[in-house]
Amino acid sequence: MIRQLVQLIFKCLLVIAAISTFLLMAVMLGHLLSESRLSISRVGLDLLNPQKDWRPLGSTPSYGVVNILAGTLCVTGLSVVLSVIFGTGTALFLAYYFPAAAARVILSVIELIAGIPSVIFGFFGLSVVVKWFESHLQMASGECVLAASLILTLMLLPFVVSTMTESIRAFREVYEPTSIALGLSREYFIVKLLLPRLRLPLLTAVMLAFGRGLGETMAVMMVIGNSPAWPRLFGRAETIASLTALEMGGVEYGSLHLSSLYFANVMLLVLVLSVFGAGYFLKRRYSHEQLAR
Repeated sequence: MIRQLVQLIFKCLLVIAAISTFLLMAVMLGHLLSESRLSISRVGLDLLNPQKDWRPLGSTPSYGVVNILAGTLCVTGLSVVLSVIFGTGTALFLAYYFPAAAARVILSVIELIAGIPSVIFGFFGLSVVVKWFESHLQMASGECVLAASLILTLMLLPFVVSTMTESIRAFREVYEPTSIALGLSREYFIVKLLLPRLRLPLLTAVMLAFGRGLGETMAVMMVIGNSPAWPRLFGRAETIASLTALEMGGVEYGSLHLSSLYFANVMLLVLVLSVFGAGYFLKRRYSHEQLAR
């Protein structure tokens, strides 16, 4: 009787937690949409017009957010690609080609990197990466999309390495004894058996990295140049998070400028939800494919 009561209470708590999470997301999205109504009604489709720039303080104010959306996707996308490539390679190297004791130490250090404040990454980017671009690439200013992507890659690496390392360890425990008994080489095992089975963990790592990268503010803001122009690899750009951090404090409450900032953040939330929704769909698809095999 007591055990059943405890189970019932536990289930009720889980249901309350799930409903609370859903309601919190609904309230957040509702607030953003409510605050962005002014810009939607007065600016309309020009908010998503590629020919409109973000110039809220110009003689003829303009509130186009396409360039900033593109900058957000460009920086985050490039960072995710780089972090997945280097993170997966690092995890494989530590698992198969590095002494186990030393690998554990390095993994601990990598996990500690995740706890470093983003402003420190930003200072590193300003003093090292940006200066290197200026001196070696003859750039007038080293603040650019590539610099922001490299710094963001460093911040995303711990998430990717940690996810891939745990997956590789679990896969080895199940399949490696059999592969050794069959006389398969390490390289054959990695390429033919391990990597194809890492699609789900890799997708999880991509989702975590993308969600983390879309919301990163301080480090990216310090090295990207903060210019609402169309993003180019060696040119300045701006992300939605950095735009909000820079302008939110000086905007008049109830103004069209503030409402347009809210609309930009609606787009950011839609991006995050779209990424996680697509990731969930792909995970289910890959899971069904593996079960079918």
